[in-house]
Amino acid sequence: MSERSGSSVPSGSNMPAYSQLPKASRIPHERPSDGAATLRSWTILPGVSLVSMEFDTTESFAEEPCKSNLIDIRYCLDGASEMQMLNRSVFRLREGELCVHTLTNKAASYSFPQGRFLGIELLIDPDSLTEETKSCFSLFDIDLKRLSGAVSSGPTKDIWFHGMAPRSIRQIAEDMVYGDAASSPAYLRLKALELLFQAQRLSGSGVFDPAPRSDRAADVANRTRELLMENLGRTTSLQELLKQSGVGERTARNAFRKVYGCTVGTFLRRARMDEAARLLAKGEAPIGTIAGMVGYASASKFSSAFKREYEMLPKDYRDRYLR
Repeated sequence: MSERSGSSVPSGSNMPAYSQLPKASRIPHERPSDGAATLRSWTILPGVSLVSMEFDTTESFAEEPCKSNLIDIRYCLDGASEMQMLNRSVFRLREGELCVHTLTNKAASYSFPQGRFLGIELLIDPDSLTEETKSCFSLFDIDLKRLSGAVSSGPTKDIWFHGMAPRSIRQIAEDMVYGDAASSPAYLRLKALELLFQAQRLSGSGVFDPAPRSDRAADVANRTRELLMENLGRTTSLQELLKQSGVGERTARNAFRKVYGCTVGTFLRRARMDEAARLLAKGEAPIGTIAGMVGYASASKFSSAFKREYEMLPKDYRDRYLR
């Protein structure tokens, strides 16, 4: 993360004095055999931590144990991550998406379907908030109860907000990573507080229900996912793919939606576009070839589908990585 010129701490008699600014520390992490992983952490305020995560690997990792009542705000700037939860549900965070949740339903493992992931995570431990932190929250009009109410409008208290981040939050995250002042501790503190303030304004309309799934449903959904991922370049119907598995199409579709939180068709479209994005970033195969590799006979139809998903044409996406 690299202080935007002109950024300053608000002045006035009500501004708390902080003797310590955030200092970056490297988080030890298992070294992948086929790539790299870099995690860094800043203590923004007592009880509030910021983590930057950069993975360049296709390996899966076990999640580290942590407290269960933390508030977690996570945003993906590039790539995607997929988390297998302890209750057998599956959660995927893609480029431009945000999730806000309490760590009641923990991840057992995580992987990176595009072979890369760049993201930030803001962790709040309500039990560790000091008077200094609470005073700062009050100054910036941050109320954790308001934040919880904004994202927990579903049937269970640990409902996640999951959806495309509003433009305001996307800009904050990009400033934290790419901004001219992103190496400034004071700047990171201000941006973290701004992120918390904006998160309070989220509605619960984009929620993912992490309710426990039966082993049977999880097994069927995971097998269906494997079949889809193994056949991204084919136009074979789901019914045809399931023939050898002994599972009916309706059973598979219902289990898939319960576990993955979306339809088979939606997952397949996103998986194809994610794989296309990975291939485009490598810069080796022609766009027409990539279209065929993800199930599109027409390069123009592929380009239209890719633009709907990533808001840019495949050529522009590739150029972004090959500059």
